[in-house]
Amino acid sequence: TKAESHEISRLIFSWSRRRANLSGAMAEELLQRLVEEKQMGNKNSLINVDMINSAINAWGHSGTKTGAQRATELLHKMRSCFEEDNNLPKPSVACHASVLAAWAKSRFPDPEAAEGVLQIMVDEQVEECQVKHFNSVMTVWVKSTKKNPGSPAEKLLEQMITLYSSGFKHLAPDETSYNCVINAWAQSREKDASSRAMGIYNRMKETRDMEAKPDKFTFSLLSRAITQRSKSDKVKDIEWILKEMEKEQVLPDAVLYNGFLDVLAKQGTEEALEKCEMFLNRMQEMYMRGNVSVKPNVKTFNTIINAMANSGGSVNAMKADRLLKQMESLY
Repeated sequence: TKAESHEISRLIFSWSRRRANLSGAMAEELLQRLVEEKQMGNKNSLINVDMINSAINAWGHSGTKTGAQRATELLHKMRSCFEEDNNLPKPSVACHASVLAAWAKSRFPDPEAAEGVLQIMVDEQVEECQVKHFNSVMTVWVKSTKKNPGSPAEKLLEQMITLYSSGFKHLAPDETSYNCVINAWAQSREKDASSRAMGIYNRMKETRDMEAKPDKFTFSLLSRAITQRSKSDKVKDIEWILKEMEKEQVLPDAVLYNGFLDVLAKQGTEEALEKCEMFLNRMQEMYMRGNVSVKPNVKTFNTIINAMANSGGSVNAMKADRLLKQMESLY
C-alpha cells in the first residue's frame, strides 16, 4: 500500500542518518523491495530519487571498508533499472554527488571510480554540476595511495577551466580546486612535481577573472612541494614564498613558519640556523604588531633548539638555554 511505501521511505531515511555497519545493507534491502514491487506492476509502490539518495548516503555513512564502493554500485544499479523501466526514477545529480562525497570521506579511496561518476554528471547534466563535485574527486586523488596523483588532478582542473571558457561560468575553479592540485603534486613522486606545483600556482595568479586567490593553505602546500626538492636551496625557497605571501597580502601563521623552521633545522648549517633565529624574531615582531596567529609556540622553540643541536657548537648550547627561558616567559 501507499502507507507501507511511506513507512519504508521513512526507514530508509532513518538508516541513512545512522553510522552503523548495517546501515547501507538495510537501506538498500528496503529500496530493492520497492523496486521489485514497482517492476511487478504494483501502482501503490512509491519510489523517488530521494529514497535512492538516502540509500546511497546510508552506504556512505556506514563507515565500512566497502561503503563507498557499494554506494557506487547502487548508483549504477539504479541507473540500469531506469534504463530498463522508465517508470522507475533516474538517479539525480544529488545521488551522484552523494557517491562522490562517500569516496571523499572513505579511508579506502578509489579515484578512478569517483572520477567515473563525475564524468557521467558532466556528460549528462553539466549545468547542475558544481565546483565542489570536482573538488571532491581531486580530494580522492590526493587521499589515494597512487604514486603520482598530480597529473590526474591537474587534468580535472584543466577540464574545469575548459568548461568555464565554454560558457559554464558556474564551474570556475576556486581556491580549493587549485590547492587540491598543488597538494597532489606535493605528494607526487614524479621528478618535475615541484615545478608542476609551481606552474599551478602561477596559473592561479594568472586567472584572476575566476576570483581564485592564493591563501595561506596555498602557500603551505606550495612550500611542501618546493622545499622537498633534494637539490634546492631551502633558504632561497622559503624567502621566495614569504615574498610571494607579502605580494598577495596573505599573513603567515605559526603553522607555516614552523614548517619552514623544520625544513631549515634539518639542514644542519650555520646559515640555516641564522635564518631560524631571524624567523623567530620576525614572528615575535609580527605578534607584537597584532598578528596573534603567528605567536611562537612550543613547537617553534623546540624546532629551533633542534637546529642548534644539528649545527653543533658550545655557543649554540648557551643559545638553547636562553631560548628555553624565553619560551617559559611566553607560556
